[in-house]
Amino acid sequence: MSRLRSIPSSDEVIVEYLEKVDPTDQIFGLTRIFYNIVKMITEKLSDSNGFESEDRKSHYMTLINFTDFALLRLIMMSAQFMDYSSTEYLKGNLEFNATLDEVGLNYELY
Repeated sequence: MSRLRSIPSSDEVIVEYLEKVDPTDQIFGLTRIFYNIVKMITEKLSDSNGFESEDRKSHYMTLINFTDFALLRLIMMSAQFMDYSSTEYLKGNLEFNATLDEVGLNYELY
């Protein structure tokens, strides 16, 4: 009788790989820094502070364009595969996500 072993989904394999190559949680730290900048733009440039959505979009666009592409891909991977409060915030920020869509990025790259 042969024994079938459970084959993990590709997402599980990627999560295991990310955890293996990052034992000191550097990805978490980088993602958190990026999240803090997005959150600061969202909160400090709010409508109640006299800003408009176009102001926030401009700052999101600047952040995206000034972030090294390899780092940006890592943040997108982190948001896609890791379960952090920072990644949940990024995925839930509609204005930021609209800006990502505009430049051709999303959380389903892989």
